[in-house]
Amino acid sequence: MQVIYDCSECDKDPEAEKRIIIKAEVPAPVIPNSGIASPSLVAYIVSKKYMLALPLNRQAEEFKRLGIEIPKQNLANWVICVAKAWLTIIWVMLKDELLSNEILHADESTHQVIKEKGRTAKQKSYMWAYFTGRDSPRQVAIFEYQATRAKEHPKTFLEGFKGMLHVDAYAGYLKIEMFIIFLTLSIYCYKAFEGPQNNFMLGDIGYFYELFYIFTFINILLFIIIDFINNKFIKPKRNISILISFLFSVPIGYIILYLLWPIFINIYIN
Repeated sequence: MQVIYDCSECDKDPEAEKRIIIKAEVPAPVIPNSGIASPSLVAYIVSKKYMLALPLNRQAEEFKRLGIEIPKQNLANWVICVAKAWLTIIWVMLKDELLSNEILHADESTHQVIKEKGRTAKQKSYMWAYFTGRDSPRQVAIFEYQATRAKEHPKTFLEGFKGMLHVDAYAGYLKIEMFIIFLTLSIYCYKAFEGPQNNFMLGDIGYFYELFYIFTFINILLFIIIDFINNKFIKPKRNISILISFLFSVPIGYIILYLLWPIFINIYIN
């Protein structure tokens, strides 16, 4: 919208040489050559789609009932253009803020994409989620779409991250060169610490670090012992031996940590 100011007194003054008209500068459009796609209209469409889960075809029908003809193809193009031209900048800033944290969480979930180039609608795609811990001064959650579950995706996204990553037992995370804590440990810790009998809060990051180190030490020690027993007495193939060691050491580590948590709490409090 361009604002134009006109001097209404100029016509009344016979000595005035010409009428004074002042035009404000035209704001740059959010989408070049898009016609009626104003910032407020595009923001309305995007928020309806992603915050209220209202599909674009239903939005087009709603506009039509109001007497405004906007094809759903136009709505889709506007959303794509805004994402590339404006929202990507914000996404990069949020990612920088995310990676500056000391503790992160990550997970991936299947996602169906229809009419994706080079893929069928039945093939599984993935939405990768990365988010900060609840004690972070700035809460950030970022979603990244990828066509596969390949280990390169989290490794590329988390490049430069120097901290702890809470994940599940998906083997792809093991390829990332950083300190990784399995999410299952967090669940066990939560179950152990919750309840009216103690006032411990998971927000105590210092103590949570100590639990991580204790669990990791127990796990590694059990892994070495069980792997030694497998190779010394059972003597299976090497890859099977490693698998057996891992499958036995992790659950045992959980059990030991769960049973000994009152001792850890007393040591920490006293």
